Amino acid sequence: NAERKASALRTQAAKMGAKATKAVAAQNMLRRADRMMAALDEERTADKVARIRFPTPAPCGKTPLVAKGLTKTYGSLEVFSGVDLAIDRGSRVVVLGLNGAGKTTLLRLLAGTEAADAGHLEPGHGLKIGYFAQEHDTLDNNASVWENIRHAAPDTGEQDLRGLLGAFMFSGPQLDQPAGTLSGGEKTRLALAGLVASTANVLLLD
Repeated sequence: NAERKASALRTQAAKMGAKATKAVAAQNMLRRADRMMAALDEERTADKVARIRFPTPAPCGKTPLVAKGLTKTYGSLEVFSGVDLAIDRGSRVVVLGLNGAGKTTLLRLLAGTEAADAGHLEPGHGLKIGYFAQEHDTLDNNASVWENIRHAAPDTGEQDLRGLLGAFMFSGPQLDQPAGTLSGGEKTRLALAGLVASTANVLLLD
């Protein structure tokens, strides 16, 4: 393969480089070996690029999610109070703030994974939320990779789910691996795969 050929070229170049009459040929061999390895690295990188197509989201109303007067406190610490917002179909909303300002807490309230102390959500017609948690909280660490993706999209066919997992570089025995044993990067890929499979029409990305 390319790696063995490049290694052989480097070895031969090292032998030839000691002789002044063959120094130029040795340099040419080294350059050829470098080009071979560079091409191999590009091929490996290309192989690892996931090509993802988001499925058509579930239909929803003009304003699928409205929040009114959301308030959250932890003990004596008031994280925020009286937050109003409306998310329209097709819009992109960015939540900005310093560390500890409550961005994750707000997203958790909108996702319904945590309750507000005051205020409420008004789900619009057909609302289907997909939530990507910073600490992969949406994954079941005791369930396998396959069970997690199946839970995220129970109505999607097996072949489609296997194809999606393959796009996120999960295949073979990995599908039976408990999510809790995955690396941080693998958990991120699995959580994103679940988000793609869910056909959610409102995506909350922490």
